[in-house]
Amino acid sequence: MKMRTKMRKIASPLFIAASLFFWSCTVAFRQQFADEIIWIPKHEYALLPEKGVAPVLAEKVPVILSIKFDDTWNNDKSNKPKSPHRYEKWNVNPEVIQFRIKGIRVEGGEGKLFKRVEIDGNASIGEPFKVGSIVQHGDTFLYYVPNEKDICHTHKVSIDAIILTCDFNREGGDPITCSLRLDEPPYDLKAGTNVKVAYVEDKEGTPININISSSNVLASCQKYRLVKWCVTDGQGTMYVDTGRCKKPICSNEPIKFGSNTLFYAPKPGSDGNHTIHLTVGNTKGDTTQDYSFSVKVQDHRIENFTAELSIVSGEIPLLPFKDRVCKLKIRPLSDAGKVLKYHIKAIKLNGGKFILGKDSIKEGTPLTVGVNTLMLNPFGYVGDLTSSITIVNDKGDEREVTLKHPFIVKDPSFKVVGSLEGSVENGIDNRHINLKVIAPFNTTSDKFILSNYRLSGGIEGDLLKITGEHVEPGGMLSVGDSAFKFRLGELDTFMDKIDGAPRIYFDITYPDGTNHETEPVDLSIFLFEALASKLNSLGNDGKELYKPLVEDYSIPSAPALQNLKNIEPAWYDRQSNLHNLLVYMQCDTTVSPQVTDTLSSLQTLKKNTKDKVNKRILTTQLFNRWYDEMNSIPNNQDPDDCQARTKILEEEIERFSNVFEECVEMTGIEDIHTDLVKVKERVEELKREIIQKYAEKYKKEAEYKDFQRETRQAIDNEQRDRKSDMKRLEREIEELCESRDDIEYKIKSHDGDIARLNSLMDELSRVNSSLRAKCSSLQKELDIINTERALKKERQYYDHLDDQANSLSCKILHPSIASFSKAELPKQLSKIRSLEKKFMDLHK
Repeated sequence: MKMRTKMRKIASPLFIAASLFFWSCTVAFRQQFADEIIWIPKHEYALLPEKGVAPVLAEKVPVILSIKFDDTWNNDKSNKPKSPHRYEKWNVNPEVIQFRIKGIRVEGGEGKLFKRVEIDGNASIGEPFKVGSIVQHGDTFLYYVPNEKDICHTHKVSIDAIILTCDFNREGGDPITCSLRLDEPPYDLKAGTNVKVAYVEDKEGTPININISSSNVLASCQKYRLVKWCVTDGQGTMYVDTGRCKKPICSNEPIKFGSNTLFYAPKPGSDGNHTIHLTVGNTKGDTTQDYSFSVKVQDHRIENFTAELSIVSGEIPLLPFKDRVCKLKIRPLSDAGKVLKYHIKAIKLNGGKFILGKDSIKEGTPLTVGVNTLMLNPFGYVGDLTSSITIVNDKGDEREVTLKHPFIVKDPSFKVVGSLEGSVENGIDNRHINLKVIAPFNTTSDKFILSNYRLSGGIEGDLLKITGEHVEPGGMLSVGDSAFKFRLGELDTFMDKIDGAPRIYFDITYPDGTNHETEPVDLSIFLFEALASKLNSLGNDGKELYKPLVEDYSIPSAPALQNLKNIEPAWYDRQSNLHNLLVYMQCDTTVSPQVTDTLSSLQTLKKNTKDKVNKRILTTQLFNRWYDEMNSIPNNQDPDDCQARTKILEEEIERFSNVFEECVEMTGIEDIHTDLVKVKERVEELKREIIQKYAEKYKKEAEYKDFQRETRQAIDNEQRDRKSDMKRLEREIEELCESRDDIEYKIKSHDGDIARLNSLMDELSRVNSSLRAKCSSLQKELDIINTERALKKERQYYDHLDDQANSLSCKILHPSIASFSKAELPKQLSKIRSLEKKFMDLHK
């Protein structure tokens, strides 16, 4: 198995090498016979102009080099030699056969060939087409560009080409030549004169215009000459003006491309129609053209005056009810003619009359030299107006004049149409009422008068000019468009008078004196916009209803609530009136969609305003109550009481938090949520104050306990000393009583010794005095003891009152401050404050 695999690995490269060697040997074998070309396919060359392009010289002439094979001859096997090898083929594939340009020649002038390239669908000149260029079978598109400096005559363009073999591009056979003849650029010849009559008496001669033109630019490079000319049916001489003099025309007279002016002078006695024959050619004479034209010749001018009939403002149509001014102008051509008299010889008018002064003109009506002012009155005639007036002078020379242009007396079909046009763009109101005057003419003499205008539907407003000025009755309207502005009056002044569709009518006086009323122009959009603006105003005024009622919630809001209660109905009345008008306008199809949307907006505004007002009232009352509570809590020195009240307040704020959260997304009352945040911050501040009060309370309690302990110890020590003193006083009193009794006994049993008796009496007096002093001291001690007992009983009484007040306070603050009615709450708060005052007095 391994041996087979190794054999395969060795055999594959050997097979590939053998194949390559065989192929190279075959090519080398075929090249041995390539030196001899034994057969060439039959083909034809042709150099042609582009289809639809004349074979004449131009700035660039599109030509085609066409190479075609004779497929019938080439595919006939009898015309092909036997293949030298079984792999050799003699089939003709035009796509792989090429041709080499062997020569390019231009006879009769100079020029070059260029390849034609397509750029974005447009043909333009590419690289030069020269000897050695390689082309393919088929059509090769070229441009032939002659040398513009060369005098353009006939050019013959020839191309020599030879076929190439497919194997080594060797040239086969002899070159084949194809040619194209391009003739001279064509030109057009026209000649004639601008005068109707050539007079023999005009010694300067009659101008004859000869014009040579061409659409081919190269035609202007040619030089031309008047080969010959002659006159039939008359005699005359042709002159050319050299600038210094006029010389007779000779044969081969040079003329230029474009316009040339010659002069023809007929000979006396040759009246009639002279036919002038011209032959024009270029300087080489390859192309000539003949042209003939006739000239009427008279010996002298028979009419020695001119006359002209015209209508003033002839561009304005003639109306059957209006006179029109005409000018009949007589201008003598000589000084002698100015002194002659002129009159009407004949008049032709198919409708109306010509009036001169106060009378109609007729045969024999005298005329003056210069301008005669006539009035043309159609007298109700309608249609084409043709006129002819023949004027004659004293010598019999006459002139017939007619209106320069055909004139039509039109039956006026007047009409005035009103419409509302324009729109509001970028906040700029471009709307205007357009009065379109439709008339068969546009004249400044006949006017359309805006007699008056009126408004319907109960609206009020003003019609203004575009400049902003008021339109007064009697203003003029011009034919065509006349623009006016409409300004609606103050809506509040006529809101109650609206009883129909808002429209405006115009009374127009036509030029013929008749009065007409136009079709109404719909003004619903103006009324709707005014109502829509009222909606905006209503929305702005509604903000006054739910704006903050008080600047400081510590201030009672009752007056502000009463004021809101007073102004709120007026706002709802305005909303109701606006709603009724919009419902009424829904029937107007012009603004029905907009009105429906506005009604929806109005209902939304009413609902939102009502919700915002209710939330403003509720939150204001809550804020008032909470601020009163927050302001009173710090006045209470008992932290337990403050903590309980703060907790109740915090729970109540939490219960109403959803109401305040709804205000966040409601425009105009966002401050409510901000104020709630301030309340919560104040509650947190109260909590911190309560913590501080607890700290102070605990500190005072500790100080009080220390004071009690020290006081009790001092009292105990004092009581102990007092008891000791009392016992000492009692013993001293007993001793004094015994001494007194002993002295009294001695006095009773004295022996009569006066000195001894006096001594005893003094001793007795001293003992009694000491006894009284001791008894007085004892009495004071007893009074102090009785006072302490009384204070102890009073303290027990106040402790009892304190317990009652705490019980009552808890009863008031639980479960909620809001559980009391408005009448009970002040009483309960007063009772709490009274108890707090007693507590303060007790602590003092």
